[in-house]
Amino acid sequence: MANLVEANSIAGLVVYGQQQVDYTVEGKSGCDYGYAVARAALLRSVAVESALNALTGVVRKREQKLSDLGTALSYVCEAYAHFQHSGKNQAHQDDKVTTSGLYVVADVLLRYGLKSGDDGLSYDKGTQTGTISNANANLMQTNIQYMMDKEDNYLQQDMVSLQSYFSRRDQALSLAASLVQKVNNTMSSGIQAIR
Repeated sequence: MANLVEANSIAGLVVYGQQQVDYTVEGKSGCDYGYAVARAALLRSVAVESALNALTGVVRKREQKLSDLGTALSYVCEAYAHFQHSGKNQAHQDDKVTTSGLYVVADVLLRYGLKSGDDGLSYDKGTQTGTISNANANLMQTNIQYMMDKEDNYLQQDMVSLQSYFSRRDQALSLAASLVQKVNNTMSSGIQAIR
C-alpha cells in the first residue's frame, strides 16, 4: 500500500501544532486519509484479483494436464494388462501390443513435452495406433504415475497460494468497506449535529 498512497505536507497549515497533510493516491492529490486508505485497499484488492485470475488459469491447466496424464495412464495400464492376460509364461520382453489407445498416450506425452525417443513407444499417425513392448509398458506406467504425482504436488502448492490470494483480496475489500462505512457514519453524525 505504501507505493499507492503518498502523504504531502500542506505548506503553512498547522492545526494545534499538528502539520496538516493531504494524500495522493496514484497521482490523484487532495484526498483525505479515509479516502486514501480505502482507495489504496481497493487498488490492492484489484491487483490481488488479477494475480488470482492468473493463478486460477495455471491451476486449470494443471488440472487438465493431470486429467490427460490419467487418461494416458489408463491406456498404458490396459496395454500392460494385455501382456499379463496373454499368459504369464508366454509374455516375453520383446512381445509388443498395438492399440489406438497408445496413440493417445503418445499424443498426450508429445503435447506436454514428455515424450522421449527412448521410452519404447512408437506410433503411426496414418493408422493412429501406438505400439509398446512389455518391459516398456511397465516402465512407462511407472513414469506416468511419477509425472502425475509431481504434477499433483505442484497443484497442491498452487491451491495453497490460491487460498492465500483469496484471503488477501477479501482482507483488502473488507478494509475498504470498513473505512467507507466509518466515513459514512462520521458524515451522518456531523449532519445530525448540524441539525
